[in-house]
Amino acid sequence: MRLEIDDAGSVALATTGQRVRATLLDLALCALTSSILVKTLFAGSMSEMTTFRRQVVSSLVFTVLLALYEVLMIGLRGRTLGNEVTRTAVVHADDLSTASMLQAVIRFFAGPFVFCVGSIILWLIPYVIVDHAFAARGATMQTLHDRAARTVVVVVDTSEAT
Repeated sequence: MRLEIDDAGSVALATTGQRVRATLLDLALCALTSSILVKTLFAGSMSEMTTFRRQVVSSLVFTVLLALYEVLMIGLRGRTLGNEVTRTAVVHADDLSTASMLQAVIRFFAGPFVFCVGSIILWLIPYVIVDHAFAARGATMQTLHDRAARTVVVVVDTSEAT
């Protein structure tokens, strides 16, 4: 992975559009995978469950899968499959090194925290909108979860083999 350097010699930051596309791709991938897992693991017992219980089980499987996916991919590689498609990566804000596992954990859990606070303060505006609105406000394009984890999302050049 090589960071893309702009004409001024600085790292090119990911746009809000790139970040939202990467997030939506990752959510879709995890939703599809968790749906398959739920149907496979709970095939016999799903018909006996109430609708509410099925939704709870599905939501829990999705949340655990998403947490594992996000934390492991960001912590080990610095990017998810959504980041691969959008040619972006998550790096440490101070030295542009690959984000650590701790930063990946903080980034993941800061998102739901922003959702909870946003729900209370802003009457259920989805956290993606609230969180990404903060990225548009700063020169470093950091969302709240990036600021909490001290990371930035940058554009990478994938033309070279890593």
